[in-house]
Amino acid sequence: MQVANTRADLAVGQSENTQGSPTLVHRPRIVVRGTELASPVSVRGVSGLVPGTSPKEPEVRSQRGFTTVELMIVMAMMGLVLAASWGNFRSVLAHRRLSSAASSLATQMRLARERAVAEGNDYIVTFMTGTNSYEIWDDEGSDGSTGADDRKFVHDMPSRTTVQNPVFFGSNRVIFHADGTCNASGAVEITNGELIRTIAILASTGKVSIQ
Repeated sequence: MQVANTRADLAVGQSENTQGSPTLVHRPRIVVRGTELASPVSVRGVSGLVPGTSPKEPEVRSQRGFTTVELMIVMAMMGLVLAASWGNFRSVLAHRRLSSAASSLATQMRLARERAVAEGNDYIVTFMTGTNSYEIWDDEGSDGSTGADDRKFVHDMPSRTTVQNPVFFGSNRVIFHADGTCNASGAVEITNGELIRTIAILASTGKVSIQ
């Protein structure tokens, strides 16, 4: 390898000129096998290449956005998906609302039975289909009748649910006794207009179940 003498072919000043402009310092010329290599030059405060050479251009990536038609297609597809799922969502919501109403009524009837046993007197549950509610009476005299001297608890049915068809040997009420039994087996229905849940009561044990 043949290397030229390390001398500067051109030096433009050795320090800043009197006007304070940058000073160009030419680096040694290097020749390898008859080929002269480009030599970087240094300007005090500025770096670069020898005139005639150019720096590598930065790679520019193409960034393509969405067109209006593409956005409209995506929005239309999302609308179809939402419309299809809305019916299922409403059905699930109605089912849960009905199940919650049936569970709440069954719980109140079980509490009435437990209070009858704990207090040693009858508790009467009366279903009022006309007002879509039910009443729980603390029959302290255990005479099967309700009056001003008996405590009454009124429960309205939840929204979009209805109590119907209470059948306890032809009566719309069931009486829980102090021994845990009740006066008659029977059932009452809870509906949301589409689905029905039935709450059944067994006279011999007073057991309340949801069917």
